[in-house]
Amino acid sequence: MGELLSPADTYNFVFYSVIFLCYGSEYIYVNNMIDGMNGKIDKSKIEKFHDDGYIFLPSYYTEEQVKRLQSESNDILQMLIESSIENDRLSNRLNITQREDGTTIVYSMSPFFDLSLLFREIGTEDIPALHQPLLDSKSIALGNYSQLNYKQKIDRDLSLDIEQGSDEWPIHSDWVYFEGWGPKNMLITVVFIDQCTQENGAIEVWPETHKESFTHSKNGQDLEVSEAEFEERLDPNEREHIVGPAGSVLIFDSRLVHSSGPNNSDGPRRVLTYRHAPRDNIEGEVFEGVARPNPSGGGFPVELIESSYELEYIRNK
Repeated sequence: MGELLSPADTYNFVFYSVIFLCYGSEYIYVNNMIDGMNGKIDKSKIEKFHDDGYIFLPSYYTEEQVKRLQSESNDILQMLIESSIENDRLSNRLNITQREDGTTIVYSMSPFFDLSLLFREIGTEDIPALHQPLLDSKSIALGNYSQLNYKQKIDRDLSLDIEQGSDEWPIHSDWVYFEGWGPKNMLITVVFIDQCTQENGAIEVWPETHKESFTHSKNGQDLEVSEAEFEERLDPNEREHIVGPAGSVLIFDSRLVHSSGPNNSDGPRRVLTYRHAPRDNIEGEVFEGVARPNPSGGGFPVELIESSYELEYIRNK
């Protein structure tokens, strides 16, 4: 009997098998997206990051690169929707909600590192290079905590159980989800796949709030700054709407208070949301630039649950 594959080798085998079956051999080799990037993080941006808790790089990716991001987003969503319908169960990767007016919205999907070499490469090569002036050690992607946020309407009947809700993100800081167990000095990097405007739910940030801590309370499955804290310490007039063209990049400290409104436009508002931390602050194994930190007794990996259903759909196509 041959030797059993290691967990890393097993993950690699499943990852490349799904990629090949979904998209064909042309996706096995992906040109580095870092070629053709516009701009860089200079001294003034480093100072702004430390002072305000964020920096914004408009039109960081080229138009041609943006087209690749949009195409990849479309392919992934189509596969997950069709797989959910084929298997008569909503994929655990998908967060879909139905507004009070009956509109069905794809809120987000996660994780995506095992579904896209392109998005994985951005998270393990492009963004760590971008983070270099901001961190003391190499930036490592937290693969299981990265999301593809769609805020995209679906005009078809899915014939699946969809819970009613909203596509707004409450006022919160990401760090509250990790405090007490997660790697310190986490950075959030948001890549605009579409143009982001106030109408379609652009991210809103409160500058300098990364220097403080805020009490949060439960809001459904999410956490949000408590009503008392908001009224006492946050002024809505001080928030900044991060609007900009597709291909722009926003980087902020995980402690920064932020939110986003609903998408009231006819089109999607897609962004890639990556979470990274310095290698020196990550306990455990790092595999090809990706870590999977979990609190003690953390949940079972979603991709291991969903991959069999996705492969079954692909075989039956």
